[in-house]
Formats: sequence, C-alpha cells, structure tokens
Amino acid sequence: MATTIQTLSDIQQNLPADTPENQNLREVLLLEARKLMLSLERQDNAVERISFQLMETVACRIGVDLGIFELLEKATSPLSVNEIAAGTNGADPTLVGRLLRCLESFGAIDGSGESGYSVNTVSKALANKRHQACLLSCFDFLAPGWIVIPEYLREKKHQNPTSGTDTPFSKAYGFKDGATLWEILGTTSHIPVMGLWMESFNDGHKNFLDIYPVMERLAPGALTDPEAVMLVDIGGGQGHQAISMKQKFPELPGRYIVTDLAHGLPADKTANPGVEFLVHDFTKEMPIKGARIYYLRYISHDWPQKVLIQVLSHIREAMTPGYSKVIINDWVVPTQGASKFMTAQDLNMMAIGGGMERTKALHEEYLTGAGLKISGIWKADDDISESVIECELA
Repeated sequence: MATTIQTLSDIQQNLPADTPENQNLREVLLLEARKLMLSLERQDNAVERISFQLMETVACRIGVDLGIFELLEKATSPLSVNEIAAGTNGADPTLVGRLLRCLESFGAIDGSGESGYSVNTVSKALANKRHQACLLSCFDFLAPGWIVIPEYLREKKHQNPTSGTDTPFSKAYGFKDGATLWEILGTTSHIPVMGLWMESFNDGHKNFLDIYPVMERLAPGALTDPEAVMLVDIGGGQGHQAISMKQKFPELPGRYIVTDLAHGLPADKTANPGVEFLVHDFTKEMPIKGARIYYLRYISHDWPQKVLIQVLSHIREAMTPGYSKVIINDWVVPTQGASKFMTAQDLNMMAIGGGMERTKALHEEYLTGAGLKISGIWKADDDISESVIECELA
C-alpha cells in the first residue's frame, strides 16, 4: 500500500502542464482520478458527498461576497484568519475562520488556520469576475428553479417536460400561468451577471469552423450570384460566427446574414462590412430563401421537440433541394460515458425552458419531424466542444 500511495504522489508531482495542447490528456486523467475516488468510497462516504455537496457551492458563494478569493490572489504570502477578516467588510473573524476551514476541506483554497491560507487553482478561478458570474448566475438565479425540479416532476407524474413556459422555473418564480426564461429573467436584477457569464461560456470550446470541413462541404457548387446567400446565422445575436466565417474563408461567395430578435442584434449594424443583420423571429416563416447553409448554434438545446420541428419546418420551406443545408451546432450526448457537465446542463435546460441536451437519436427525432435528415456529424476531439450536425432535405 505504501508503494501505491507513493505512486499516486509521484503522479501528482508530474502532471502534464495546464496548456491547450494537454487539455485532452488532462481531461482523461481527471476522469480516471474520479473513478479512483469513487472506487475508494464507502456507501456512507457517497451519501455524505451527495447530500452535502451543495454546501461547497454555499461556501464559495459566501467567499465571493466577502472578497476572500481576491484577497488570496493578491497576497504574496499565506494570510491568517484575522488578516483575511480584516480585509473583508467587517466580517466576524470567528465566522471567517469557519468558512475558511470549509473552503479548505474541499480544495477551494490551500493552507490552514495555523500556517495561513493561500491561493490555488480553484480560488484563482473564483477571483476572476467572469468565473464569479457563473457561480452567481447558477446560485442566485438558476438554483431556485433547480430546487423545485423534484416537486415539479412529481406533480407531472414524471412525464418528460414538453412546455417552454410551464417549467420548474416559472413555478419557482411564481408565474402561475407560465413564463419563458427570458420573461422571468426580465423581472430580476440578474441580466448583467448572466451576460458576463455568457461571455465566457465558450471558453475552451472549439469553434465549428475548426471542426467542420467548410471548403469541402460548401464551396463546390456555391452560387456566385451577387444576391446569393452563403450563411444565415439564425438567432445569431452579435454575429460572431458569421463574422468569423467570412474572415476565415474570404474566398467563399455569397452574403452573410444574421437574424435575431431586435434586442439581440448589435446597435451598430454597420461595424462589420459584409455581414448583414435582420430582425426575425425564428418561430415564423424564414424570409431568406435558398441559402447555402442555415446555421443554428445553441438553439436546439433551448427548446422542446415540438418547437424545434416548427422552427426547422419554416427553414425547410426556404431551402433549395440539393443545395441548401442546415447546420445544428450543439452537443450530441453519448449514450454512455457522458460528462457530468453535459448531463447537468441537460437537466438545467429542462428546468428553464423544456429544452434538452440530446443524443443522436433525439436529434434525429425532431429533424425527421421537420422533414430533414442528417448528412454528416463532425465531433471535436474533446468532451466539451459542441458537435456539428449537417442536415439536408429528406
């Protein structure tokens, strides 16, 4: 056993550096480490971990309120409990000491009450305002809806949710007649923090342009008529994807058009020449006919099957047979070995709007219902980036 412990210690001291090229290897090692941890747990260990894990989030949330993570980030040496308490807005040192012991116990910070507390990978992350925005959004805005999921499902006799308005979130926030996520969000003060979180949501995710063989799939036969459309980015907001594609593949002919509701589009629509912006509700008829590709990123996971069928049916009617394609840029959840984040996000999407993160079979279900078929799937070589699902008329 001593040899085993030494081996684990040696592995810890010689981990591959945290660099982009080592990301996949570190993810594999992390997964194997979790398996090892689970294999060592007794039943009572597992029950304690599952039942009390919310307290880890609670402790981190309080730590953000007190500015503890920023204090440790700026410190040049370990800080005592009293020093950390003095750096807060008058927090009681006894309370601060209790919180610090909790944070250290699950690895959010390093050190002890005797040697002082110091920064580590977790606390560095939580000192970052964009990462804090994720914690604040999840704990302050999303968690109230998560808490009522079990009660909501009992009331619905554990049927799979199919409504975008009758949701755990509308129940949690007191909307008796139902409401969309955006309607609920608009009644709160969480919009700025949610916006900051969304800015970093794609950190570490590969762009679809790095996964999908654009020139091979789109260049042959592309129309060169001045009015021809190469890309319609549906629900594309500020147009980041359209701008990136036009810059990366300037040789592709055709117009680039971003559609969204008015509040989602940029105030200055002339800042990026060659990219057009159009106010459009994607649940209505698609006004842009015969485009080379109709691109939907983070759209499918927001909605239940029946709404997706409606959205894609409008797109299908605008497509040119044998020419137009639809690209769905979302996760394809594996039926075995799906990541914790992917499956947690699935339940989150269910709670906030009746959406879901889908397996291939569930993607095929709504695509078939809309008269489309999958013509190819491209997946990144990691477990976090979204897949590219290319579709054609059935």
